[in-house]
This record gives sequence, C-alpha cells and structure tokens, in this order.
Amino acid sequence: MELSAANMEWLAQRLDDVVSIFDEWGVSVVDSSRLRESSRLLRSVYSVGAFPTNRNELLRVSHAVRDATEFVEIGDSLPTERLRPLAVDLQRAVDGELGRGATQGAQYQTQLWVGAMLAYSGANVGVLLNPKGKSPDFEVANGTMNYAVEVKRPSTLRAKRIISDAYKQISTSRYHGGVIIVDLTDCIDQKLAITLGPDPQQEDAEAKREATRLTTLLSEEIYDNGSRRLYPTRAKIFGLVTTGRIIHWNEDDNSRIYLLRFLIPVVYWRGYRNTLRGRRAQWLTKLIQHGVTSAGSVEIRTTKLDL
Repeated sequence: MELSAANMEWLAQRLDDVVSIFDEWGVSVVDSSRLRESSRLLRSVYSVGAFPTNRNELLRVSHAVRDATEFVEIGDSLPTERLRPLAVDLQRAVDGELGRGATQGAQYQTQLWVGAMLAYSGANVGVLLNPKGKSPDFEVANGTMNYAVEVKRPSTLRAKRIISDAYKQISTSRYHGGVIIVDLTDCIDQKLAITLGPDPQQEDAEAKREATRLTTLLSEEIYDNGSRRLYPTRAKIFGLVTTGRIIHWNEDDNSRIYLLRFLIPVVYWRGYRNTLRGRRAQWLTKLIQHGVTSAGSVEIRTTKLDL
C-alpha cells in the first residue's frame, strides 16, 4: 500500500481515535508513549509535506507509520464489550519505546495484531477468559471443533525453542489442532526490512529470501522432509505462518512510502489431503492472509514454501 505525506494527518487522527477507545477500556497511554510520539511524528511529516531525507529520521518515521497502522487495525477490531484478557494485553502492548522492536510491548502488539487479522478474516475467534495451565493466545471455532492459534515474535531465531514452546500451548485436548504464527520482523536485518530504492518489487526480494530461510529452519522442527511426515511430537500442528513488516521508500521521491508485509504459509497436510484434518489445515493456515486482505492496510507479498 502506498501512502503519501498528505496521508499522515489522517493516519495520526485514526491513531488518536483508537487511543480513545483504549482509554475507554481502561488502558493508559501516557504522553511519552510510542503511540503519542508516533502521532506527533506523523503530523510533523504532514505539516512539512514530505518525509525526511535523513536516514535516521526516516527510520523513526518508518516505525511510527508501522506501529500506527497496526494499532489502528487492532483498535478497529476490538469487540464492543471490554474483555479483561485483551485489556491486559493492550496495556502491555502500548508500552515500550518507538523503534525498539524486541520488547514486551512489541511482542504483545504482534499478538493483538494477529487477533485483529483473525477477526478481519471472519473467523469465529475468541480468547480464554479464565485460562488454566498452558493455553494459546487465541482460539477459533469451526463447526463443533476448536483450533488453537499461538503467536511468537522472537528477537533471534532459536527454532527448536520457538516451536517447542508454541506446541505446549496448542497441544491440549481442548483443540483438534492449531497453527503457529511467527513474526520475523525483529529477526531480519533492519537494512532489509526498511529499504531505499526506485523499485519496491526489487528491493524487498532479499528480505523475502531471508524470511524464507528462517521459515525453513522453523519448519524443520515440525516436519521430517526425509519421511515426508510430521514428527510424532508435533502431530497437532496443522500449519505454520511466518510474517514480517517491510517498508520501502522511493529514494527519488521522498513524498511516498510503501507498506508491505510478507506472509509465508506452510500447510502440514501431506497424508491427510482428503480428510477433515487436511481441509481444516488449509482453512486455518489461510486465515491470516484473508484477514490482511480484508483489512487492506498493507500490500501482501506471499511466498510458498515447498515441502
């Protein structure tokens, strides 16, 4: 999605609107928070009529645009009734400094963004109000069965640990199966995630290649490529989806910015193709893509990982 400097006032106002919703939910967003700072930065860009040319300033504005866009999507998808688990997570999400991705605030931001995309997809999505023991971030219902959605946003890729931790959350008897969503934004070099150049299609290719490599490492902890089967200890994983945020600037025109998001869905259905499990694996793994498409805030770059 392409945004101009003229759009920044609109985006800042939308962010202020959802902050007001957060306030109604009892979520405190102090003046020094990154959401308030983002709003001020976006308005300063609007007042000048162009994005800054200094790279460090560009990076700060990039983070402001990305955070504002995601929090607007989160705010727009909140249910009418205040749910305490979501309010607690929202309070954690608004904390942290602008531009520092590997923080608790950023992790909860991604978690809530995934929940927003599930809502945008039209899925029957919910949270456990009184979880006991290990439980996923979200659950979605399909017919008489429940499915788990666990979200991770690591700062470094420790594939075995990420998958093992996520599996503990989705493998309880409550769920037919589940999907693991991993946000790789903080694992990818920021020089790849925020690019400068004349062509966004060309400039984001290296980031996608790196994301595909990291996704392969994660998938190897789930699926045995030799036997072409899931590992027995990963039987309830129906799918893996990796994602990440990319921003591209046209260096010849500093009045425009391009918001991109890559999605790499992996469906574990081999041997189950014509079964209920196979059909549900495809459905579950595609929900995030459907949500992003429905929200319409960013352009999607989808890459297929062949098993």
